[in-house]
Amino acid sequence: LKFLFVGALLFGTFGIFQAFYLPNFALILHPEATPYFDWDPQGHRLVSTFLDPNLGGCLIAIFIILAVAFYIHGIEQRKTLVAFTVLSAALILTLSRGSMLSLICGLLVLMIKRPVSRRYVALTCVVALVGMLLWGFISPLIVRYSRFQITDASAMSRLDTWLVNLAIIRDHLLLGVGFNFFGFIAGRYGYFNWGATAFGGTGGILFVAVMTGVAGVVAYIYLMLKALALARRVEMGSDLFAKALAQGVFAATVAWLVSSFFTSTIFYPFTVEIMWILWALLSSLESSNRMLQNG
Repeated sequence: LKFLFVGALLFGTFGIFQAFYLPNFALILHPEATPYFDWDPQGHRLVSTFLDPNLGGCLIAIFIILAVAFYIHGIEQRKTLVAFTVLSAALILTLSRGSMLSLICGLLVLMIKRPVSRRYVALTCVVALVGMLLWGFISPLIVRYSRFQITDASAMSRLDTWLVNLAIIRDHLLLGVGFNFFGFIAGRYGYFNWGATAFGGTGGILFVAVMTGVAGVVAYIYLMLKALALARRVEMGSDLFAKALAQGVFAATVAWLVSSFFTSTIFYPFTVEIMWILWALLSSLESSNRMLQNG
C-alpha cells in the first residue's frame, strides 16, 4: 500500500510540475499527432504520464479517498495529510469535472460509513487553502475551458456518446456488438470518431452494455458487487487498519465507476490494475483474518 501511495504521489507531483511548465504535454511527446484527433491540446491542465486529465484525475481521486479514509480513522495522520494535500492540488489542476464529481460521490459514501467529525473539517480547510493558492493560476483556465458550465462542447460530446450508446443497446440488447466493434458500428448511428480513440468510448456500464449486452452487464455488475461485498466483510473486522482500508476501497470503487461515465476508466489498464491490487489486498486481509479465527 505504501508503494501505491508513493507511486500516486510521484504521479501527482510530476503532474503539478507538468501543468506549470510543460503545457500540451501529450503533443510534446507526440509531435506527429494530429491535435484533437489523436491527442487533445490540454494546455496547462494536469495530464501527467497518462496524458489525459480525466484518466489522471480518476487515479488521483482514488488515492485522495484512501488518504481521507486513513486520516479520519487516525492512521498515519501526518503522512496521509501530506498525501491528501499534494493530491488535492493535483486534482484541482486537472480541471476535470468528471473526476471531481466521482471524488464527491466517493467521499459521500465514506461519510455515510464514517460520520462527520472535526477531521473532515480539517481536510476541508486544507482543500480551501490549496484552492486559494492555485486560484490565480487556474482561474484563467476555468474560463478558457468553460469549467463552470455544463453546456460546453466537452459536456455535449459526452451526452452525444451516451445517446449513441443507448441507441446501440436498444438494437443489440442481448449480446451487444462485441469487443472493439464500436468504431465500426457507431458510424451507422451518426457518431464518427478518428485517431487514437476511434474504437473507444465512454459511458461506464452503458459502454459495457454496448459491447456485451445484457449478458455482459449482468456479469460485470456481479463482479463489482463481489468486490464491494469483500470490502464490506473486511470492514466488519475489528482491526482499525483493515476497517479504514476497506471503507476507502469501497468508496474508491464507487468513485471509479462514476468516473467511467465520463471517460474510459473501467477499461484503462493503469486504473484497472490499481483497483485489482486494492481488491487483492482486501482479499489477503480476509484470508489472514480467517486463518487467525480458525487457529
